[in-house]
Amino acid sequence: MGCVLVIAKRSALVQREIAGKQPRNDLLLDGRAALGDNVREGSGREELPMIMLKDALVRLRRERGLTQEELARRLYITRQAVSRWECGGTEPSIDMLKLIARELDVPVAALLDMPEHYCQSCGMMFTGPGQHGHEADGSETEDFCRWCYDGGAYTYEATMDEMIEDCAPRMAEAMGWTVDEATSLLGAVLPGLERWRPADERSCGTHEAAGMRVALRRARPSDAGAVASVVAETIRSVYPRYYPEPVVAKFLELHGEDAIAEDVRGGKVVVAEADGVIVGTGAVEGSHISRVFVLPGFQGRGVGSAILDELEARAAASCGSAVVESSLPACALYERRGYRTVTHGSWDIPPAGGLPAASLVWEVMEKPLRPAPTRG
Repeated sequence: MGCVLVIAKRSALVQREIAGKQPRNDLLLDGRAALGDNVREGSGREELPMIMLKDALVRLRRERGLTQEELARRLYITRQAVSRWECGGTEPSIDMLKLIARELDVPVAALLDMPEHYCQSCGMMFTGPGQHGHEADGSETEDFCRWCYDGGAYTYEATMDEMIEDCAPRMAEAMGWTVDEATSLLGAVLPGLERWRPADERSCGTHEAAGMRVALRRARPSDAGAVASVVAETIRSVYPRYYPEPVVAKFLELHGEDAIAEDVRGGKVVVAEADGVIVGTGAVEGSHISRVFVLPGFQGRGVGSAILDELEARAAASCGSAVVESSLPACALYERRGYRTVTHGSWDIPPAGGLPAASLVWEVMEKPLRPAPTRG
């Protein structure tokens, strides 16, 4: 995906150069640097790497309990076609990517090769210093490039449709696609960037919780360690009351920092801050809400409810219900919010590391959601 949106960024740079916002040479140099690592020298022209992350397709398919044959049947294609995608031999078309995302109940971006750091307005990936914008107080923002955002505000006014209209022809030329294909992909990807999300999805504002102010926001890559600490501390403090030691160890393994960092890069994670310190977290992908944890000292004060309000609002933007795989400690909270158990799950854990065999059990719970408000 980085390679795709960098093309869009280069287009936006040219657009703003025409508007006289920066000298031409600087723009071309910056655009070329942004393209940088995504360009291979070939037969006299720039070639860009494949955009679908084949490992993501395998993982998402397996997480949903689907075989290659079952996914192929839902997409009205052959099993061999799915196999070739997962081996990296071929790639689906842009429209097929959108169908795959729909069947797997994930954003299109979840299937694409996302860079770790990229602008949440135009999608340009950050490749070096001096590319980030700044807040009004002069501090550097991690979320936006300097061409889109500076001094605490966007540097230009444009609708998402205008951004797509300008970028699609240049992307099509660089990737060897039709303009319609480029438009289709941008139309699927840009709505997931922070600037273009509906206000209720971006919300992440400030909430009152038991006399303290809690700020919700999308997690940044630099937050992964702090989020992992919140999760680990909560598991170690609370879970031993409900689960034997081998199960607690398995929870810690499943919710390790690597898994959390991957979800943060995918834009799935929300954090709750009190006085600038992360005290809670949660994640959402499509209708699936997961990894909701609040530090023990902040539990029972409305922080978990504020996080779930945010996650449910995001799920409602594209889904009619929210689904959670609840650990035993959280079942009562979800029931109070209107979730009902639809099935149970269990996982036999073999003996390892001196710990005996055990069974990890959980509840699969679902709650209907109100349709998300449409854009005006």
